[in-house]
Amino acid sequence: MGGSYLSEPNYELIAWSAAVVVVLLLAGGITAAKGHRRLLLLGVLLLGLPWIYGAALPARPGSWWARRRGPGG
Repeated sequence: MGGSYLSEPNYELIAWSAAVVVVLLLAGGITAAKGHRRLLLLGVLLLGLPWIYGAALPARPGSWWARRRGPGG
């Protein structure tokens, strides 16, 4: 009989999966703080991938991120 994949969990895969989830959630938070609402919604539909792009974009004027950074920063 073959072994079950449930008998020995792959902790490396679990750790990498958790790290990816954390990075995507952080990118989603940054995207929200920068005021990119459409990318935030699109990220919900596309498993968070647009959030990485949204986190790299400049903040929208008047967003929490822009107010926090101040002028010229």
